[in-house]
Amino acid sequence: MEKSGDTIKLNTLAMSVHEVMLESGFVLFDAGSDKISFSKKLLSVSLRYTLPELITSKDTNTIEYVTVKFQSLGYMVVVYGSLNGSSPRRVLLDKRGFVPVIDTLMSDKEGSSSIYHKVFKYWRMVKYGLVIPLLIGLSNKAPCLMCLPTEIKMKIIELLPGASVAKMACLCTELRSLSLDDDLWKRKWLKEAKNVVVITRFGVPINWKENFAAFWRKHQRERLLFLHDYAIAYW
Repeated sequence: MEKSGDTIKLNTLAMSVHEVMLESGFVLFDAGSDKISFSKKLLSVSLRYTLPELITSKDTNTIEYVTVKFQSLGYMVVVYGSLNGSSPRRVLLDKRGFVPVIDTLMSDKEGSSSIYHKVFKYWRMVKYGLVIPLLIGLSNKAPCLMCLPTEIKMKIIELLPGASVAKMACLCTELRSLSLDDDLWKRKWLKEAKNVVVITRFGVPINWKENFAAFWRKHQRERLLFLHDYAIAYW
């Protein structure tokens, strides 16, 4: 059986993982609220989560969900996440490093930059090692892009060429709103127009979307002119 101190550490770690799940859009599948009380029996408990948009029926047997489990191995805790019995994703968290950071943050509301950096490090481990893969797995059976969580939509948009993002923005209000992020267009510019110099006036912020649109139109004109000249030369 876990010692009292170890149980407290395990509960702190489990609650932190639980918070990342909720923050990412999951809800507890078999509970009346998002509040949960962990006990010494945590190691034998399987926490089930689903997405609000998947709860469309009172028949719980038809609702897709993911399962999260915890396994304590000395100073390490293995957090497993799986979808319908598929091969689980897992992350390893060190109680010696993780729990003191959380405790310090809870006791000191201000928090130093180093504390927040450590918290962010663990948050990334849980978010990208466990939660995002579970989100993608649970959304795989969605019939269309619009059924995916916003965070997944943004990741898909970031992978598309700028011209494709512009076309997608014409489909609906939500996608148009997601495509308005100026940082997104800055990244598209730096990737696709990296050798083009941006000319701007002092004190005037750069509109990356407009700059990208101007670059793309110019690029298309040059491409068409090249194809035209090539066709004439060939014939």
